[in-house]
Amino acid sequence: MTVTEICTFSASDAYRTDQSIVKPFAQTLIGTPGFISLYHGLQVEDPTVGYIFIVWESFEAHKALIDSPAQGPILDTLKPLFAGQFTSVIHAKFTTDPTAALSAPTTEYLFTTPKEGSSKEALSEIFSKLALRDFPEVLGAADGPCIERDDTLVLVVGWESVEAHRALMKTAHPDKLKILGTLRAQGDSVVRHLKLSKV
Repeated sequence: MTVTEICTFSASDAYRTDQSIVKPFAQTLIGTPGFISLYHGLQVEDPTVGYIFIVWESFEAHKALIDSPAQGPILDTLKPLFAGQFTSVIHAKFTTDPTAALSAPTTEYLFTTPKEGSSKEALSEIFSKLALRDFPEVLGAADGPCIERDDTLVLVVGWESVEAHRALMKTAHPDKLKILGTLRAQGDSVVRHLKLSKV
C-alpha cells in the first residue's frame, strides 16, 4: 500500500513568488526507489504556509532514503522554500489512491483526532458513511490513518474551489449533514484548503 508523506512548512518569500523553485528538489527524487509523485503548494487560508505531498510505494521506501547518505544533499535543495524549518512531517496510509484529490484545483486537507468517548475506528466509520466520492462535486477523496500519530486520521478531498466546497456543505442532503454533525461532535478536526501543483 502506498504511503503519502505530508510536509508542512513556513514558506519563504521566494517560494511564494515563484513556486517553480521546488523543481531542483523534485528532480533529486526522480529515480529514487519507491518514489511515485510529488505535489506542492500554498494554503488558501494562510498563504505563508506551504505543503509538500510525496507519494511513496511504501513507508519503508521513504525510510530507506532517510537512512541513506543522499538524504542530506536532498534536504539542502529544499532550503530556498523555507522561512524556517518544517512545521510538521507526517505519513498517511490512505485506503484509496489520493491522486485525484491532490490533482484537483483545490484540495481540502483535514486531520482529526477522537474526542473523549469516541475512537479512531468510529471516526473512520463516519468517513465511510459520508461516501464523499458519491458527490458529483467531489473530484476525488481519500482517507486513512497517520503513521506517526496513532489516534489521527487524515482526509484529502478534491474540489473545483473553496466556494464549491462551502456551497455543498449548505445544500447537501440532510442525512449527509447529520453525518457531518456527528464528525464534529466526535472529532477534533482541523480543515485547510490548498492549491497544489504536481511536479
